[in-house]
Amino acid sequence: MVLPTILFGLDAQEQETLLQHLRAVSQKSETPFRVLMSTDSIDDAIDSIRSSRNVTLVIIAVDSVERDKNRLSVRLGHFAKQVNRDHYVVYYIKEQSELMSLLPLCARTAGLMVAPLEEKACRQVFSPLFEDYRKVYGRDTSDDGQWINLKSSGKLYRIRLNDVCMVQAIEKMIEFHAGKQVISVYDTMDNVEKMLGDGFIRCHRSYLINQEQIQFIDFRGMSICLTNGSSVPLARSFKESMQSRFSAGKA
Repeated sequence: MVLPTILFGLDAQEQETLLQHLRAVSQKSETPFRVLMSTDSIDDAIDSIRSSRNVTLVIIAVDSVERDKNRLSVRLGHFAKQVNRDHYVVYYIKEQSELMSLLPLCARTAGLMVAPLEEKACRQVFSPLFEDYRKVYGRDTSDDGQWINLKSSGKLYRIRLNDVCMVQAIEKMIEFHAGKQVISVYDTMDNVEKMLGDGFIRCHRSYLINQEQIQFIDFRGMSICLTNGSSVPLARSFKESMQSRFSAGKA
């Protein structure tokens, strides 16, 4: 899965240098990233973080106290963690002399860098972060089948893909139903659909189902019964594709 990234407060040269180092880390860790926004506007940054439904990397440049008397950049980091405690927040402190005074303010940070942006420092900060994202939100394969790792409320759940009966979107949360477990994560259905692969079918804008756990499809009642007894809706926009895929005589 692609790691969404928001940049705040970096000038053009700093951004160019940072992205160069990030691309190197991304390639080595096999964890792609995508910049959603690069801005100097605190309001735009807040809106972008608030609207982000995925776990996001937020890189914040902290300016001198003369230029940022209210420490809005530090407050932005706290806001990002309030929106989603699993967001990765990394601070880039532009003035080395302010490091000690800022350390107590940069709580729950995923990383801390001091100017200038050097390759070694970026590698040390972002390599474990990218690796963590790949392990938690990527897909893993082992000898006993495919597994996925889900991070929810600070806990890491490792579940067998075949055990996932269905996935449901409820507002900004995605619920994975696996056996007796229901695990909620911040994500989008489009991302989850890509992560789960071809074994899962979209039957409704808010539902993905494991095709191996379909008991029967009621095309008249527009519902699908799963092996665990659950019944999920079949949207009319997906009816034709479901009929074609599961017509009589086909697997």
